[in-house]
Amino acid sequence: MNTKLSGVSDTSMDLTCSACGHEFSFTIADLILAISDETTTHEVR
Repeated sequence: MNTKLSGVSDTSMDLTCSACGHEFSFTIADLILAISDETTTHEVR
């Protein structure tokens, strides 16, 4: 899926590390500030 961060309706993105199983969450607004609202969710992953 190539959804841009600017189009995400949730407030956060939850990810799980495939190597160790560690779970973590990113706030979408913080990702947009750090990267760009044009970045896709796939690129973040």
